[in-house]
Amino acid sequence: MWSAQDHRDRRWLFPNGWRTGPVATHVLARSFADAVKAADLPGGPRATPHTLRHAYATRLFERKVDTRVVQVLLGHESIATTTIYTHLTEPTRVSLRKLLDKVMSGF
Repeated sequence: MWSAQDHRDRRWLFPNGWRTGPVATHVLARSFADAVKAADLPGGPRATPHTLRHAYATRLFERKVDTRVVQVLLGHESIATTTIYTHLTEPTRVSLRKLLDKVMSGF
């Protein structure tokens, strides 16, 4: 068995046991579910690796990371796919509230 220190192939963040390709999706999902359970994290069995991806994108937007940078980090071809994550952030909600308050102040 090899260790993470032995991993030199930069093509895959999580290589399979033979280091010939990426780890299988079901292995990643099972490992993630085990980690969520062991850490007693919110979301329980509904939490998936994609949940982690959503949380990562949301936190980047909350820290005002440029949308194009987030697009590259997530590997999205279309900026429209990346902007889906913006509706989840508190700064976006605050900005929307301020805009609506300004628009509605004349009524």
